[in-house]
Amino acid sequence: MDPHTVFCPNTACPATGQRGERNIKIHSRQPERYRCDVRQKTFGARKGTPLYRRRTPEATIVLVLTLVAHGCPIAAIEAAFGLQRRTVQGWVEAAGDHCERIHEHLVLKPRDLGHVQADE
Repeated sequence: MDPHTVFCPNTACPATGQRGERNIKIHSRQPERYRCDVRQKTFGARKGTPLYRRRTPEATIVLVLTLVAHGCPIAAIEAAFGLQRRTVQGWVEAAGDHCERIHEHLVLKPRDLGHVQADE
């Protein structure tokens, strides 16, 4: 756990999005929780990710999402891992929503481009 690589996920916080400002402290190591010194609030390390409030181990969720991304049928994942269809579908929807937010933030954000090649 490195608090210098984390920022406050609360959009109302003036320090949101600022890493390495020394305003984030470790609140608890198990479960992983941080505390923002600006708002005096705690938050989980998984806040804002598809893993937030999931009880299944991170490695299992990542493995299942990787299999789905490579075209593995959900019925096969159900049989292999003993999971319910709606659980897997919830993980896929959460990961899709997260990817969409990242795409909007990184790709669709308007930028002032001085020079762009047409063939790029």
